[in-house]
Amino acid sequence: NIGAADGYYGIGVLVNQLFEKSYCFELSEKGRKIIKRNATLNNVIERIFIKGEAKNDFFKDIPNEDLNDSVLLVDIEGDEFELINGALFEFLHKTIILIEIHDWIKDSDQKINLLIKESQNTHKLKKITTSDRNLSVYRELKNMNDTDRWILCSEGRPRLMSWFRFDPIEK
Repeated sequence: NIGAADGYYGIGVLVNQLFEKSYCFELSEKGRKIIKRNATLNNVIERIFIKGEAKNDFFKDIPNEDLNDSVLLVDIEGDEFELINGALFEFLHKTIILIEIHDWIKDSDQKINLLIKESQNTHKLKKITTSDRNLSVYRELKNMNDTDRWILCSEGRPRLMSWFRFDPIEK
């Protein structure tokens, strides 16, 4: 998980027994401390590896046997275009890669096109966008007013978000 923030995904996959281990890369020291605390509170601290900034060679911090059967989640607020490139797609040719796309940054159209082009030899792309949300199914929210209920779901993004899911091409 690159851009792990408070560890919601990195810890959640362990708590729900979806993965054996989790590697969380988080730029901020405060975020790393929160991940450690949350992992301890959720009894998964022995299965989580908390790292600092993910640089272009971040994968060297992860054993090859873990990389060969893995999912990479990237949410780094526009820096995904600087981190993910053709060489990384080649190296992670057996890895599912999920990237939150920040398409409002400068030159995003060109950067998105390059990202897609650089993935074509190793991965197939599926685009995912935010879909309908039915908040009426959550009993905990029934007594909230409409405004508060919808604010609860908002990340305050300037536009509809999308994700790219890159699945390895079977060879």
